[in-house]
Amino acid sequence: MTPVEGATILQKFSETVKDLPAWIFSAFATTAAVLLFVPPVNTELPKEYRPWLVISLVLFGVLAIFKWAIVVLRAWRAFQALKSGMFT
Repeated sequence: MTPVEGATILQKFSETVKDLPAWIFSAFATTAAVLLFVPPVNTELPKEYRPWLVISLVLFGVLAIFKWAIVVLRAWRAFQALKSGMFT
C-alpha cells in the first residue's frame, strides 16, 4: 500500500464516520456502558472484553457528545436565522 492509498482510506473512513447520525454513536456508547456497569450483565462477560468495552465507551461517548453538539448548534443557528428574518 502506498502512502497515497493509506491517506485515501483514512479520508474515506473519516468521511463515513462524519456522516453517521448522532443516535448511532449514542446507542453504541449506551450499550458499552450497560455491558460495563450493570452487574448481572458484567459478570457474564469474560474479563478479556472489559478493556475493549472501556475503549468503545470512551470513543463512542466522545463522538456522541460532539455530534450532538453539532446538532444543537445547527438548530440554534437555524432558529437565529428564522428569528432575525421575522423582525426585518
